[in-house]
Amino acid sequence: MKEFWCSLRRVFDTTIDFQQYLGWVCLMLMVGVIAVGTVLRYFFSAPWVFTEELVKSLYIPLSFLPLAFIAKSSRHINIDLIIRHLPRNLVDWLEISSLFFIIIFSSVYCVQTWVLIEHSLRVGLVLETLPFWPRASFQIVMLIGMALFALWAIVTFSEKFSKKLRGRRA
Repeated sequence: MKEFWCSLRRVFDTTIDFQQYLGWVCLMLMVGVIAVGTVLRYFFSAPWVFTEELVKSLYIPLSFLPLAFIAKSSRHINIDLIIRHLPRNLVDWLEISSLFFIIIFSSVYCVQTWVLIEHSLRVGLVLETLPFWPRASFQIVMLIGMALFALWAIVTFSEKFSKKLRGRRA
């Protein structure tokens, strides 16, 4: 049974690491669209009409895809001015409680995003300048990014909480 959980954890970690690369692809695509759009506008007087909307839409995957990777690798902004002066046992419980609130927030966010996706598909929302591109595709990326972030929080919460209950440092 332990082998199953270890292999599941490896698949999960690989998926989270893959999200980092998808975030990089979105960033490079965004930079490329801006560069080509700028060259076309100023040197050839033939601007792409969809540049601004596509770049705005690419902010969504750029923001949501690497969420779980950033949290897993602790590459987020840490403000530890107060935490450094607290007892380690209290810090462990604060980490566990913050993971619990992250699980609640991300779960509610996923449910609301699902409702938004259903509405977008029902109404048939598309990008204004790219009418063949459904807006729900970017909303699905939001859902996937936040769902993996929620899964990371659940896994981390369960690991830290079980260690704390067994009396070890989380």
